[in-house]
Amino acid sequence: MNYTIASGDCLWNIAKNNYDCKSNAEIMQVVNQIAEENQIKDINIIYTGAKLNLPETDQFIASKAAEEKTKADKFDDWTNGEDNFNAVVAGEEVEEFEMFDLDLSTYSTDLKEFSQEYIDKYDEDGDGTWNIQEFTNMASAGAEIDEEYKDEYQALYQQLFENLNIDDNADAINAAEFASFLYTADVDWDNFYETDGDVASSIDGKLDYLNYQSFSSLDRGTEQYENHQYQKKAFFDNFYAA
Repeated sequence: MNYTIASGDCLWNIAKNNYDCKSNAEIMQVVNQIAEENQIKDINIIYTGAKLNLPETDQFIASKAAEEKTKADKFDDWTNGEDNFNAVVAGEEVEEFEMFDLDLSTYSTDLKEFSQEYIDKYDEDGDGTWNIQEFTNMASAGAEIDEEYKDEYQALYQQLFENLNIDDNADAINAAEFASFLYTADVDWDNFYETDGDVASSIDGKLDYLNYQSFSSLDRGTEQYENHQYQKKAFFDNFYAA
């Protein structure tokens, strides 16, 4: 890959920004590889505007593969990541997942497109929706479930499936329903009410892991559950049902 050196560049930053390095030692290794590839005698001296050939090391290939992942794949990486899980258990702040660059004028369209992309990833029969089995496969993410707890997990997935279902078709979850769920997770409801319904300051196109997960554990019939179901249905009706 060809790279044009920009003002302020150094080999260290070029290596760090273009390769999937896990440590400073790996960055230094890549720096030396770039220098060798381009016959650079002093790694501290490079010139703005000069062309570099970036060698395709293992780190480079890993980095490019990560860039080429779909948003749906990155969403899975985020929701299932060990860092997220461990941070939640430890009560630490969790990095947000940016669904898209926030633009309120295209918010509903962007959210629905992202939701459809994610549904398509687990849509096995090609009808553009999830049935209960497809939803279960998504929710379990291919995990091996102990036979002893299989019925309990199946009951949980069935309840979550019903929670996401807000239209007249109880047998399928479509992109609009999933988008409504993500929208509800995105909104800072405390700020929404404090500002008399100022949507612009209450959504940001990002999901916090704790907020996202909380909607999977709401008890049916509680005031919080009913409130969020109402908000999801209102969003669905206003932006998608038409």
